Amino acid sequence: AVDLVDPDMNREQKARFLYMYGNEGCGKTHLLYAAVNGLAESGKHLIVFDGKEFAQYLITAASLTGVAREIHLMQLHEADGLAVDDIGPIAGNGMQKVQQEFASILDYLSQEGKYGIFTGRYSPTDWHWKLDPDLSSGLMKGQPAEIEDPRKLMREMLAEMVFDKANLKPGQDIISFVADARITSIRTLLSLCYQLVAQAYGGR
Repeated sequence: AVDLVDPDMNREQKARFLYMYGNEGCGKTHLLYAAVNGLAESGKHLIVFDGKEFAQYLITAASLTGVAREIHLMQLHEADGLAVDDIGPIAGNGMQKVQQEFASILDYLSQEGKYGIFTGRYSPTDWHWKLDPDLSSGLMKGQPAEIEDPRKLMREMLAEMVFDKANLKPGQDIISFVADARITSIRTLLSLCYQLVAQAYGGR
C-alpha cells in the first residue's frame, strides 16, 4: 500500500495496481481505505465500490452500448483510479461476461496509468475464484499481496491500542488472554476488546 501511494516507488511500474487477498477480517478493507486516503492526500481521486455495488455496475455496463455505455463509464474516465473492496461477487461460474467487462476496465486503467486497488479472499490465480484468464492476469499486473492473519505480537499491539484509547490500563493477564485467543480475524479481535472496555466501564 505504501509503495502504491509513494510516486517514487511506482514510477516504473507497468500497472499501478494493488490486489490484497487473505482471510476474512485480516485487515484488507482497512488497508484499502488507507491507500485510497493516502492517494487522496496527494490529489488523486479514486472511485470506491464494495463488491456487490461493483458487480451491479459491471452488469449494467455489459448491457449497454454506444453513448449510453460511455455515459455509464464516464466516472471512471474522470477519476484517477478505481478501488473495489472484495471482488468475490463477480467470481464463479456464470459471471464470465461480467469478468470480461472488469478485464477491459483493468486494461483501460493500465493504459492510462491510473490506479487500481482491490481486495479478495483468494489469489487471482486460485482455482476457487474461477476467474476469466484475462481478468486474472490483469489483477496480477501490479502488486498482489497476501495479508496474513494477525500473529500474537500483532494481537497484543491491537489490544493495547484499544485499551490505551479508552484510558484503561489492564494487567498483563488480560493482554495475554486476548493475545492467546488465536483469533484470526482483526474485526473479531477488536470486537472482543471493545466488549472488555464496555464491561470495564459498566462495572464502575
